[in-house]
Amino acid sequence: MKTIFNKALWASAIGACTLSLGSCTDLSETIYDTIASEKYEFTEKDRAAMFAPVYSSLRDVYWGWYSYADMMDQSSDSWCIPYRISIGWGDLYVSMHKHQFHSQIAHFNDTWNRNYAGINACNKLLADEVIAADITTSSQLRLIALFIIIFYSICSATSHWIRNMNMKTDGCPNRPTPQQMWDFLISELTDVKGKCGTKVEMGKLNDYAINMLLAKMYLNHNAWFNDYSDNSYYGKAIDEVNEVINSGKFSLAPNYSDNFREDISGSPEIIFGIPFEFKYAGGNYMANMWMHVAGRATWQFNGWATGGAAVLPQFLETYDEKDSRYKDCWISGQQYDYAGAPIYVDSEPLVYTSGITQYRQPRLLSL
Repeated sequence: MKTIFNKALWASAIGACTLSLGSCTDLSETIYDTIASEKYEFTEKDRAAMFAPVYSSLRDVYWGWYSYADMMDQSSDSWCIPYRISIGWGDLYVSMHKHQFHSQIAHFNDTWNRNYAGINACNKLLADEVIAADITTSSQLRLIALFIIIFYSICSATSHWIRNMNMKTDGCPNRPTPQQMWDFLISELTDVKGKCGTKVEMGKLNDYAINMLLAKMYLNHNAWFNDYSDNSYYGKAIDEVNEVINSGKFSLAPNYSDNFREDISGSPEIIFGIPFEFKYAGGNYMANMWMHVAGRATWQFNGWATGGAAVLPQFLETYDEKDSRYKDCWISGQQYDYAGAPIYVDSEPLVYTSGITQYRQPRLLSL
């Protein structure tokens, strides 16, 4: 009985294999865990999901603490962060303002790390064959990476910042020359130009952003290379800007202050904007860096404040008396809270002046 049963099972197995021989030679498969390039076309929804971590990195690159904006502005002749009695500040910032650059200025290291985190996010996506094959998607990713590189690497490669710093190069890879860096960036921008679309949308790069990046590079070429023998780059900058103007999609806002409102997504001036939002997309520390602790009452501001930054009096003097942008950008005199009452600090009125008019010895706290 047992033998008969085993023979029956063996016969059934042979029969099953015989019936399935025809299908065993068909090796086609349904793919569930990867994207088949010959089948897939990217939608705007797909791009939005993929680009989220890439675009979010730009917030830290541009506006984070020790960021690009911080680095650019504080080494300029418009404002700085001086030494503050009992608070500190000054150390890194005064050196940067005086262009006395050294390795202890954290801005260089932090900005470098943030930049390459963003570039790495782009490269991860570009490494996918399907993404790389989609012209619009891959071009936009390359443009984001170029945007990040230009806002830091071109400065370090061609400006006197890095050239005048004493750095040890033992064991380090060879750095490209300023000319090699320039040629690479111009070549890449030219290659993606016309491939990123002309739709203007807050937080998304487009072809007009390429025009402006090229214009900025051409405009600064002679200064970066300290060579003013060729003025043709100024004409190239004008050509790029004219493409933006002639598109008819941009214009000046009715009021200068309109560009600094809470919601500027509809501003006719913005070619490319990095969106911020208090709860989900924070990181803009400009207000925290400037605002006096007591001065928060003017705006009913509940965030932290340092009172570190200050505008240079010489810069304020460059404004024309009738220029409304002075009042749009700067506040001075006695400060008042949101309800209109004067603000006091240690029984003294909080007054903003363009220069130091009085020095008051800070109080000593006794235990």
